[in-house]
Amino acid sequence: MAASISEDKVINVLRPWLGPVILDHTSLAREAAHLLRQYSPFRKSLDELRDEIENHIFNALHRHLGVSMSVRFENGSVKRIFIRDIEIITDDLMGVLFDSLSVYSVNYELLNAYALSHASLSSLRVLYQRFSEWMSEAERQKLVSVITDTYPPERYKAWLASP
Repeated sequence: MAASISEDKVINVLRPWLGPVILDHTSLAREAAHLLRQYSPFRKSLDELRDEIENHIFNALHRHLGVSMSVRFENGSVKRIFIRDIEIITDDLMGVLFDSLSVYSVNYELLNAYALSHASLSSLRVLYQRFSEWMSEAERQKLVSVITDTYPPERYKAWLASP
């Protein structure tokens, strides 16, 4: 169980995507934090959790926004939320869980397997930032290459050392 996952951490991930209007008027952040806190590898896989969170986000947004899936921010701007956005939001929320994992071999193997089977920048980030001691130099270089070849720089420039 990931007890260190707070609603505030989830809000910080969701705010750039959804703004304060939705976060203040729905229970989306509280419910997502609850789902993340309830994770246990003995009860469900990371894949199952990811699917559960993705479905929860989509359903909550669809309920609140309707078919337009358009978010209005405090400054008056409007942003439409697409399925790809929900996938990225889900991955960012999974990153909150990944950040809470203790650094030891079982979690390294779990996270590495997840990163190999999903387009998950959050899992790659946590492997790079917290589990790099478990990798050889060649594996670290390959990890950096995968990140820089797959994702736009604005998604990783804040935490990835210059390749």
